[in-house]
Amino acid sequence: MGLTGTVSTLDDTASTSSVGFTVTSLGVERLMRVAPDGEVEPHLAKAVEHPDATTYLYTLRPGITFWDGSPLTADDVAFSMNHARRAKSQLASFFASVQDITADDGDTVRVTLKHPDASWKYTPTLAPVFQKAFAEKHGDSHGKPGVLVMGTGPWKFADLAATRGVELVRNDNYWNGRPAFDQIKIEFLADDTSAAFAFRAGEIDVAFPADARSYESVSGAKLVSSGPTCSSMVMSMNTKLEPWSDVHVRRAVAHAVDREGIVKALGDDVTPTSRLIPRPMWDGAVPAAAADKLYESLPTYEYDLAKARAELARSAYPGGFSATINASSNVAETSIANQALAASLAKIGIRIAVKRVPNSQWLKQLYGPRADIPVFTMPIGCGTVPDPSFYPGILLDSAAATEGGTNVADYTKPEVDRLVRAGLRTDTPAKRLSIYRDLLHQVSEDVPYVPLYSLEGYVALSERFVWPEFDEMYSVQPWALSIKAKA
Repeated sequence: MGLTGTVSTLDDTASTSSVGFTVTSLGVERLMRVAPDGEVEPHLAKAVEHPDATTYLYTLRPGITFWDGSPLTADDVAFSMNHARRAKSQLASFFASVQDITADDGDTVRVTLKHPDASWKYTPTLAPVFQKAFAEKHGDSHGKPGVLVMGTGPWKFADLAATRGVELVRNDNYWNGRPAFDQIKIEFLADDTSAAFAFRAGEIDVAFPADARSYESVSGAKLVSSGPTCSSMVMSMNTKLEPWSDVHVRRAVAHAVDREGIVKALGDDVTPTSRLIPRPMWDGAVPAAAADKLYESLPTYEYDLAKARAELARSAYPGGFSATINASSNVAETSIANQALAASLAKIGIRIAVKRVPNSQWLKQLYGPRADIPVFTMPIGCGTVPDPSFYPGILLDSAAATEGGTNVADYTKPEVDRLVRAGLRTDTPAKRLSIYRDLLHQVSEDVPYVPLYSLEGYVALSERFVWPEFDEMYSVQPWALSIKAKA
């Protein structure tokens, strides 16, 4: 297979790679998984108990072993989850509500929360489970080339070359049945175009392109789509940096964004959206009709240049201004979307220069000092947390408005923080709906972000293979088990 990007460690808690989970999930498993219907179900666990509002008990499946033959124990799982919630972990924010994680005995893990957390049930689908002894032995080298990791998954890591790729070999003793493929080789490629040429030449069998239209054109492949997802492309405006700190500028931008124009520029491969919390995120949390009614009650920023100019006239920048927005060179689609966005804003005097930069530079800007991110567009993947709390947690919580965090608008408001936390601490649908209504009303007034369009997931498969139930949740489970040889 070919992946756009690189992976420098197989320890996802220490990685900022956007493709890290796709690689590591082939060998490193999770306690729980998200099924195709969106429900959370046991994976390494065989059962879950929730005896009270702040306690979860996970009982492990019997007979699971690591690649070296040693048994998986609750001690390994507790160690792994505590490793994932340590301060410098990239997954730490998902564990903010945790008081303690311990091994009750050989096969039961106890999680105690500080307070109820409606999103907690998804967190064990993210945290990778490693062998404790192996991780402790190698310390800071754990996961890196030459050391690798010790997991339980269907394929074992044989090699990691941070600039070239990864090799895996079959785990013949895999607890869930012998995998079909005896070897998987992953090549790291510079961009979608490189992957498309490699696919056309028959050098790779599987790829996950971000730019569907361009990839199909170059590769000659017909992509398999996941269908509409809970992921979306969002524009952020840094609320602490001029001119974006002016709320009237942000409201002017919200009115000036021509989503239909952006979608047309992208070849109608995406769906325009103005919803900060995508509609699929509400499924299972509140009744569908109630979620639809909530959105109908929110302030709207329809495409209206007259209103946009009126808002800009109320700002400190009535004549407009110039700015630069960076796009990752890995994904041509992002540059196209940014160019269309720039064309929209130019109509009210906001002149945006779009600059393509290496993906490493784009990621550095995303996670880097807030002063370096005045205006930004980024895809938000809902990962394995299809819950309305996810987007507020990563985009609106002031705790994420730090270097390394994902609140790139640097949006900090005590009342919003209170509502973000309140939305997690109850699982009563009516209460959650009321909380998120108040939250979204406030955010609609302040406009730190402008949603642009919803995303779909795509996979390219050679003529030899099929993937019957491809969906966007593939990246945190051993996805290659779902790929079948074509009959």
